[in-house]
Amino acid sequence: MFFTQKRLKLYLIALLALQLCTLVTGIPIITRRYIDLRAFYTAGHMLRTGQADDLYIYPTEQHFQSTLVSPDPRALPFMPPPFAALPFVPLSLLSFWPAWFIVAAVNILLLLACIALLKPFLTALSARWKLAPALLVLSFLPAAIALLMGQLSILLLLVYSACFVCLRRGRNLTAGLILALALIKFQIALPVALLFLLWRQWRVLAGFLAGSAFLTALSIYIVSPAAFLAYLHSLYSMTTTITADRATQLHFAILPHQMPNLYGLLFTLTRGAALSHILILAASIALFAWTTLQRPSLPLALCTAMLVSYHLFFYDLTLLLLPLALLADHLLRNPTSTHNYRLLITQISLATLLISALLRFLIAADTTFLLALPILALTLASTWWPTLHGAPQPAPLADPALHLTPAA
Repeated sequence: MFFTQKRLKLYLIALLALQLCTLVTGIPIITRRYIDLRAFYTAGHMLRTGQADDLYIYPTEQHFQSTLVSPDPRALPFMPPPFAALPFVPLSLLSFWPAWFIVAAVNILLLLACIALLKPFLTALSARWKLAPALLVLSFLPAAIALLMGQLSILLLLVYSACFVCLRRGRNLTAGLILALALIKFQIALPVALLFLLWRQWRVLAGFLAGSAFLTALSIYIVSPAAFLAYLHSLYSMTTTITADRATQLHFAILPHQMPNLYGLLFTLTRGAALSHILILAASIALFAWTTLQRPSLPLALCTAMLVSYHLFFYDLTLLLLPLALLADHLLRNPTSTHNYRLLITQISLATLLISALLRFLIAADTTFLLALPILALTLASTWWPTLHGAPQPAPLADPALHLTPAA
């Protein structure tokens, strides 16, 4: 195997060094305060001060963000459902910078919780080097961007990781309830839930529907029925913003060429032509249909859902840590001397998504939509996705650097 223990250490330490560089070079970005936390922070303030009914009114959002965070003619729209603003209510008692530091600290703790949850399923990585699972997670560039922006993607990674663990342990109803929390970004959660429906995973679906009903009722209670309808209308407005001219996209900070999914890829390559919508719909349906024919797997469902999502940004790729870590562990556990084209595509796609320097180049070139290609290739080419049930595999007994048993 290429990744001996020594090489793996050097590789992961280099990735972690690049990650630290990203955090340092991102300081000027956060000092301008035009980061996603301004939307969450303002939403918490509006809930706390009894102005929840105006939570999704763009001019009101712009007014409060300029007043509470920093002056700017634009607003970062608050797009999650109302219940997602609740954790930011107590934070709104603080000024913006203390709130940012608390959110950053919490996000780091959430990443550590994800590592603890997934470590029993990453025994081959741990066998190579005990710190490998932790460094793989901590050195993933989208997670660093989510940390800088004060985004909710790391929380969602914990939600999907906990859901995965529950599924593997046969706690399907609990897994469904946990999955409902992922409605914070419903554009990803709903395709996942639909795949579970088509896979006939009834207990998971029952838990998801029960959790969704509670969170919907809570959201309506928080903002009133009329404001909730305004929220649904705002989602439609944001959808039309994606197809608008570049100036409007910049005004609302919704940019298709920065979306690493099928929407961003095809919309950008066709320059927003009318044909792009047909291509996006056809590609999404085809991928969705292909996925339903595979064995039920949450990591596979997550990859598909991210690709067919109508709205996805670079920091949302933090969720890929679940499937990427599991695939990396599988490849280390099952080396093979037969390198067919599907294995080669899987390895190249996996490496592309884990190499921070390449991801940084795509960000600098403003071409992150191209990341949809390795995600799609990884989804279609991989011959192994962990199924819904089954205990973690034990660590290899032999010297993992030299004697891993080849796959049958």
